[in-house]
Amino acid sequence: MKLANYDPARVTYNALVPFAVAALEQFFKQTFTILLHYDPEAQERLAEHQRKVEMKDVVAMSKGTQTIESIVANWYSFQSIESINAAFKEWFSLDFKNFLRKRRKIGAKISLLHRRFDDLIQRRHGVIHRFEIDRDLTRDGIDDLLNSVIVLMDEFVRHLEKERKLKIRELR
Repeated sequence: MKLANYDPARVTYNALVPFAVAALEQFFKQTFTILLHYDPEAQERLAEHQRKVEMKDVVAMSKGTQTIESIVANWYSFQSIESINAAFKEWFSLDFKNFLRKRRKIGAKISLLHRRFDDLIQRRHGVIHRFEIDRDLTRDGIDDLLNSVIVLMDEFVRHLEKERKLKIRELR
């Protein structure tokens, strides 16, 4: 079926899905980078790490356009639950999957965070890799997906505050 036969609003809603997932990826990557910079144990492990760094990265560091923490973050993909879990577990002994086992209210439903995150990733893969258009995706549906992103971010910050005994944000 031709794209011209689809409702333009539905196409727009579907186009927002990859952006929502990209926001999550960037959030987890930046969180990883910040933790790596400020965590004393991770800094010690970084100093002892044996992985080679490419010369272009060394030049970028010398020019101040990249940090060692951002280079390490680039070693990982933050596009899947498994790869996010690997990064946080290796450097901070944080079980990302454990955080995702929580149930939280998102919109009108109570959902497992793992299912919501996985659904977002699968929807993104459908749009990006198979050019799938969900004809039933409505404004309420995209609002629900965006609320999932917000809840995932918020709950991860809450998880870090509790598990790492960090004060990341002021209490409301």
